[in-house]
Amino acid sequence: MIYRNFLPRANYFFSHPKRFFSSSSNAKHLSYCISSWFRIPEKGMQEFEFLSRASGFIVKTGNWEGGQKSKGVLRIIASAHVILPFQFPNYYPVEQYEWLHSIGRENIQARLEIRKPNGEIKFSTVLANSYKTHHIRDLAALRAEDDDELISQLSSIQNDDGTPHDHFIFHDLRDTSLCPRDEIVFHGHRLIHTEDHSQAQEPCVVPGSFIGMNDRQQCFARTQSVLQMGMCGGPILDSNGSCVGTVEGIVADTAPPHLRGLATFVDSQQILKFIDQVQEEEELESL
Repeated sequence: MIYRNFLPRANYFFSHPKRFFSSSSNAKHLSYCISSWFRIPEKGMQEFEFLSRASGFIVKTGNWEGGQKSKGVLRIIASAHVILPFQFPNYYPVEQYEWLHSIGRENIQARLEIRKPNGEIKFSTVLANSYKTHHIRDLAALRAEDDDELISQLSSIQNDDGTPHDHFIFHDLRDTSLCPRDEIVFHGHRLIHTEDHSQAQEPCVVPGSFIGMNDRQQCFARTQSVLQMGMCGGPILDSNGSCVGTVEGIVADTAPPHLRGLATFVDSQQILKFIDQVQEEEELESL
């Protein structure tokens, strides 16, 4: 692979640790949990069963006036391999996950959740059965069943002490490129294993710095610690709080030593183009 502006300066952002959240328990969490569930009625399944989970975030698109929707739309950004894992045979080989590849889009249900710092579910809602995926990148755009209803639900959430919850957040996508060594922060939810051997999620924040982009427009960053399972789909913020991308994953251990463990992500400019494409598709579908 050809790397553009590849500057392996691992210690750059470690010299500015106080500018970032160092603990998920002290951070203001800026991402949501996204999970996918499946049900195959013809095989006797009555209820949806868990399939996969990771992170996601919400952006406003279109026209919004005074915080109210005019011709605007809420887009929930997530990783495509979490919502539709059967479309990723490189992650889930058919010979190893034959059952998974018998599932179709019509069998999927996606949910948006808010988690407390201890991983407990604070809020959960089923999303619309409309999953738009990027043709190359591990990127998906989801919708709420009703935008106004979702806004109302999020606005009414309270903390345990009765104060308003601070999780009612929409992200602005930055329309300019990052520069090498720009400081960024990864927000998401890491998977944790509970006593009953089920998977839960807890908020996680990891500081990092941008390295560069390769010729396939895949972005890379160094992180203070290797991103854990569950962080895919989470927003990446710059020092001004603007969203500059979403997590795709980490570089595998089979890569050259100097690349292993780097975070890979889709930058915000590609997300903006993808959202425009989704909007055009929806307009054509409505004709």
